[in-house]
Formats: sequence, C-alpha cells, structure tokens
Amino acid sequence: MACISACYNTLNWGAAMSEDLAEELEQVETELAEKLAEATRVGDCLVVLGNRLKREPWQWVLGGHPNPHRDAISTLNVESVINSALDRKHMKKLLEEIRNLRNRKENLERRFATKVKYKL
Repeated sequence: MACISACYNTLNWGAAMSEDLAEELEQVETELAEKLAEATRVGDCLVVLGNRLKREPWQWVLGGHPNPHRDAISTLNVESVINSALDRKHMKKLLEEIRNLRNRKENLERRFATKVKYKL
C-alpha cells in the first residue's frame, strides 16, 4: 500500500511539474512576443527615419533643437518615438532580453518535451 501511495504521489508531482513548466513556457512565450513586437516597432521607426534622410537629410533634426542660423520652418524635429529608437542603451537591453527569453523558451520546451515523453 505504501508503494502505491508513493507512486501515486510521484505521478501527481510529475503532473504538477508539467503544469508548472507549461505555464512558465506560456509566460515566456508571451513576454518574448511582446519584446519581438517592440523590436519590430523600433525597426519600423528606423525605416521611416532612413526614408526621410534619403529624401531630405537637411530638413531633419534629432534631439529637438533646430539650428538657430537656419530658417526654423525649414527644419523639422524627428518624433520622439523615432528618437527613442536610436537609444543605444535601450536597444542593447532589448536585444539582450530577446536573446535571454529565446534561450529560456528553448530550455523550457526541451524540459517540457522530456516530461511529456516520460509521462507517456
């Protein structure tokens, strides 16, 4: 009887462990999708800025302070969203988070696959 009880408890623990892994994997996938969407927005902003600079590079100012010696009407500030896309520290952190989440996701998928394989 003790053996059956011990085996039953082990199976329940294994099922709970699989549920925990599945939940953690889902959370990591959600977070990774959010970070990838943010990286895509940054990329889109950089494309917009690149297109503007290809057409009229003399017309745009980064940082919001047009040249006082030029006609203020002839220069336009780059939007803060695009300006923030150029933030090196933010991009470095974002890309690092994406790499870490991707590695974590792959690790969790391997662990989850192993649990499911041995459960069957």
